[in-house]
Amino acid sequence: MNKKLWIIILLVLMITGCGRNSPAKDLDYVSPDWQYEEGGYNSNVSDKTTKPPVNNDLKLIKNGTATIKTKNVDNSYQNILNLVKEFDGYQTDISRNEGSNYTTIRVEFKIPAENLDAYLDKLDKSEDVKYLNITTKDITSEYYDSDIRLKQLEKELAKYQEFFDKAANVEEMLRIQYEINRTTTDIEILKGQFKLWDSLIAYSTVTLEISEYDDVIQTSEEIKFTALSFEDFLYYMKSGIVRSFSGLVYVIQYAIIIAVASLPVLLPVGGIAYFIYKKVKKTPKKIKEPKNEPDKEEKKAEEN
Repeated sequence: MNKKLWIIILLVLMITGCGRNSPAKDLDYVSPDWQYEEGGYNSNVSDKTTKPPVNNDLKLIKNGTATIKTKNVDNSYQNILNLVKEFDGYQTDISRNEGSNYTTIRVEFKIPAENLDAYLDKLDKSEDVKYLNITTKDITSEYYDSDIRLKQLEKELAKYQEFFDKAANVEEMLRIQYEINRTTTDIEILKGQFKLWDSLIAYSTVTLEISEYDDVIQTSEEIKFTALSFEDFLYYMKSGIVRSFSGLVYVIQYAIIIAVASLPVLLPVGGIAYFIYKKVKKTPKKIKEPKNEPDKEEKKAEEN
């Protein structure tokens, strides 16, 4: 009873601390008594490349890229969106760039792979497609190699479970449990890869760039001579006169408002200035007396 209790305790510690186990060892480290000998695990199996079965079920990933020129970006985008819904697709991403003279929309859709060719054909007929590129990636061999590898791992995992139940001691249990954990991880990774592959195979990604024509003449309609009607001419002339007169009145009104608002300051200052002016004006001016020049005769006498 004590031996079984110790075995259970060791197993619990091993499971909770498997992340700290040492790196994987070769299977020679495991007792040959529990190794899967007949059609079971072989360390060289994972290194072999198995050819896929010969059939017509190809695994292809198809994607498309196109550039569209148009006169009206928004109308073309709506038309493209309607086509996507018509072929059972959906939008995954969109970005819009607006400049002073242009607008560009970059949009990404998912289309069922079997509808891709029909969608692109109808798109080409309804829009001005300037560039179109379809890429096809064949993953048939890789897909079926991984499928065979997954089945092999599942068989190995079942055998490891059997060996674990028949383990003779705790040391063998720990070794077998490590292989169970490693194999389970490999199986989950492969299953995740299959989900991604199946999604890429089932739905094609279509990336479209919609922009306006670069040539302005090509997008512009015919230029026609236009002039104002007589009624419009009179209307704009009348409006101009009224606005000019209104502007003049506006300036006068604000000048009056400023003058009135300044009276509390201007009156005292003006009074003081007027008082100083009157005071200066009443002050008598001093008359300068001319200097007496000596007579010429006196000058001559002095000289003599």
